[in-house]
This record gives sequence, C-alpha cells and structure tokens, in this order.
Amino acid sequence: MTAYPRRFLALAAGALFINLGFADEGKAVRSFPLAGVGHLELLIPTEWRDDVQQPSRSLPPDITLTPSKGNSFQFVVTPLWSIRPGVLVPDREAIRDMIQRAADDAKPQAVEETIPLRELVGGSGSGYYFTATDKAPKPREFRYLAHGAIRVGDIALIFTVLTNDDTGTALSKSLETLKSSKYVANPVSSKEPARLTPSSAVVVTEHGESYRIAVPETGIVMTVPRAGLVFSTPSVGGATSNPRYFQFVDTSRGISLSGWFESASSYPGFDKFWERETEVWRKNGLALPRNVAKASLDGWELVTYDLPLPSGGAAHIRAEWVQDGTWIDVHLSVSGGGSIESVRATAKEVLEKIRVREVQ
Repeated sequence: MTAYPRRFLALAAGALFINLGFADEGKAVRSFPLAGVGHLELLIPTEWRDDVQQPSRSLPPDITLTPSKGNSFQFVVTPLWSIRPGVLVPDREAIRDMIQRAADDAKPQAVEETIPLRELVGGSGSGYYFTATDKAPKPREFRYLAHGAIRVGDIALIFTVLTNDDTGTALSKSLETLKSSKYVANPVSSKEPARLTPSSAVVVTEHGESYRIAVPETGIVMTVPRAGLVFSTPSVGGATSNPRYFQFVDTSRGISLSGWFESASSYPGFDKFWERETEVWRKNGLALPRNVAKASLDGWELVTYDLPLPSGGAAHIRAEWVQDGTWIDVHLSVSGGGSIESVRATAKEVLEKIRVREVQ
C-alpha cells in the first residue's frame, strides 16, 4: 500500500484525499515545531496518530497522520517556509501553477480523463488540490489519492492523503484539519548585533572529544569534534591577524578548518559576500573555483567548490552562520590522494558535525 503513493508522488509531488468513515470523535490541537522559525498547530481527531520525520535541523519535517488502528489511510503534511534568503514561499497563484503541473503529470496513470483543480480556503490562506484514482495499483498499494497545497499565514502546506476507501470521510476530516491550521512564528529576536572591540578575541577550549570556540562578547559558542583536528595559531598576516580568527588542521587527512567570529552587522548577505570573495581572487590572479554550487545545510548558508592542486584537487566549503547578532564564517578544505568525490564527502561530513548554540 505504500509503493503507490511514492510512485505517484514522484510524478505529482503529492497525493489525494479520499474520506474514510470516522465517528464524530473529539479533536485536539497538536503543535509541531518548525526548525526554529515557529510551530504549526493542527486540529486533529484524537483517534489519529502522528509521526514526524525530520531530515535535518533546518529542513521542513514530514508530518504523517494515520488511524489509531490499521493502515486504511495516510495523511502527510509538509510545511514550507523560506529556509534561506531568496527562497520564496509560494503564494496562491504559484500554488495553483504548481498543483496544475502535478495534476498534468498524474493524468497518464489515473482513471480520470480530466483532473480538475479544486479550491481550498482556510482561515489564514487558500490553495488548491486535485483527486485521482490509480488505474492499475499493485498489491498493497493505495488506489485513491489527493494532492494539494494551501497557504497558512507566512508558510505553505503541501498535503497528501492516500487510501483504498472511497467513503469520503477521511477527505473531509483532512480538509477540515488543513482549513483550521495555524502557523505561529517565533518572536523576532531583540538581541542587537554583537558589540565587538579590537581586543575581542576568540577563545578555544577543549571539552572531552570536542573543541569549543567562542568570542565571549557574542554569547555564541561553536562546537567542533576533535577527530584528529589540532588547533593551530598561524600568523602570516591578512585574516590570520584577526584576533577572532581560528584554525584547525588534520594533516593526516588533509583537512583545514578555519574562520572567524564577527558582528552580524558586518555580514552583507551570502550572495554579496561570495561575490566579494571571488572578486579578490580575480584581482590577485588566483585560480578561480570550479564546480561551484550554493546550498544550505543544517542552518548554514554555503557554497561548495573545487580548486586544482599539483597532486590532484581540493574540495572546499565556505559556510556562513548568523545568529543573535553574531556572524560566523567557516572555510573548510579537504585534499588528499582520493577522488574529488571522496574529499567532497569528507568536507560535508565535517561540516555536518559542527554545532552552534547560544550560551545559556
């Protein structure tokens, strides 16, 4: 029953609501945290179970609702919000276009010759959905599905319901849940940018198997697993002369991890920051990066790139973190005798293990 939705979702990016017979059971509000931006409130029948899959700390969760007994339906909700600058939450018209494309993609495997969109209006936004029937479901796959999206305040919800029951109750219950859903944003931090002076300096301490890196005035600490890394104190001018500069190296694995803490007021935004960095390389006649790709990972805004070396290549990550008035810049490079794919994987693995938090 699970293979059908995954096959259909690959085509349609979602699924359909067909209602199941429920008694008039009570309802209760359940709150689901959204990776530091706020939380989603859903008014759900008390007989439904919920399961939350969180792919990483900064990405949207998948909230799956099912009956308390059996597996007669699945109702999946995925919230969408702006996870980084430049990523927009779809508005009503964008939702319509997105769901229309999904309906068109679903048509070849659907019984219905036409799949019209249906409007869905909630208390804090609106959207669209469609329903369809699989013309040839395999054993243990769902036959009926619905797919759609609805705007809820500053976020959007992509929703899916899958079932083999055509009685209609699950659809109405699911739609009621969506229409009454609420997004509650976290309060905007009133913390001002960190006030750093020329003498504000980074402090590195060892705690068990990790290093803790902090500039006391910021109230922010970054934790880096030791894992062979050794704290280095280079003094070759430029960035290394900054008292808030730090560097760790692991010569056996060809890893260098460096960066600095600054006030968030100095951060120009990721695109502008990266533009300035590459412009300096051009002016100095340095080799320009190859295979450049911007991304986000667990709260970091980053760019990955490669640089040629006489012995092969080096994988680099430039990652930026802004929190409570503090900007942290990290430059991670990995070189070695392996393939460029393997050193890229090592660089990503190192970054994934770094943690940033506010000192309580």
